[in-house]
Amino acid sequence: MRDMVPGAFPESLGVEMTNRCNLDCVFCPRDDIERPLQNMKDDLFEKIVDEASKHEFVSFQPQGLGESMAHTRWSALVQYASDKGVWPITLISNGGLLNDEKIDTLLSSKVEVITFSIDSTDPEVFAKVRRRGKLPEIETRVRQLLEEKKNRKLSKPRVVLRIIRMKENEHEIDEFYQRWTPFLGENDEITTSEVHTWQGRVEDRTVGSFQAFEGQDDPRVPCMMPFKQLNVLVDGDATPCCYDNNAKLLIGNVRDKSIGEIWHDEPIEEIRRLHLEGRVDAIPFCAACKEKVVPTPAQLESLPPDYQAILATNPLSQQREQAGKPHADEPTA
Repeated sequence: MRDMVPGAFPESLGVEMTNRCNLDCVFCPRDDIERPLQNMKDDLFEKIVDEASKHEFVSFQPQGLGESMAHTRWSALVQYASDKGVWPITLISNGGLLNDEKIDTLLSSKVEVITFSIDSTDPEVFAKVRRRGKLPEIETRVRQLLEEKKNRKLSKPRVVLRIIRMKENEHEIDEFYQRWTPFLGENDEITTSEVHTWQGRVEDRTVGSFQAFEGQDDPRVPCMMPFKQLNVLVDGDATPCCYDNNAKLLIGNVRDKSIGEIWHDEPIEEIRRLHLEGRVDAIPFCAACKEKVVPTPAQLESLPPDYQAILATNPLSQQREQAGKPHADEPTA
């Protein structure tokens, strides 16, 4: 996210194709899901894609709380988004449902990035953290994708192999990189990310070396998400937070309004205002969060004038301004 300007349309658009999943991961809050398990209807997905395709850059992320490949029409819908010219399309998957058809879709469509969260090199550890998953089968399928990509001499999609660092697998990080590096193509990569607690809704599996970003637990510090990201759940409900799997921050439904209308409507503007005022704790869902996306000073400075005026009322902004002023007995030049 280069700046904090909301723009005419969200820069990042998450679309929950399904809230079903083939796995039962210990770090996922699926146990407290309050919504019916279902797949997004084709017409709703196509409506979202059609609107997004009218904008030059939209980081289109067709996934949510579920495994998107569990949607029975995953290939057709991803191809629809690709054909409509939505760009860039970035996917995340656990790889457990990868097959020949889906591999062909990934390589023949215009998907920019596909991230596989594999999280272990040890089948026993994998079975503990990604319950119901079978590591050898997933590794075989991912290697098949990488090999086929090389055979077709393709540079895209960029394949990202991710290990989420947690207590159970911290000792495997180096081995994970060594295991997968020989299979990577020129544009592929391996990454490490930190496990989340989903506001304390799942057991804290963070390791001792984990360092939170400064300001993540300070209610005066605004979060970037309401300014740059919109997530559409499987039934069309919209929320500005990717952790909001039960639509506690419901700001509209895309069956009733366009994404553009929701993006500039009063409900999300109220959330933005409270964040800028330093009153994050006035929003119960946000108050419980320790994983906000903290903006840089440059991103805060990028805010339009009307938002800057609101930010100026934030006690933290006033504190910083006061700290920057000389004392009465100090020279000003």
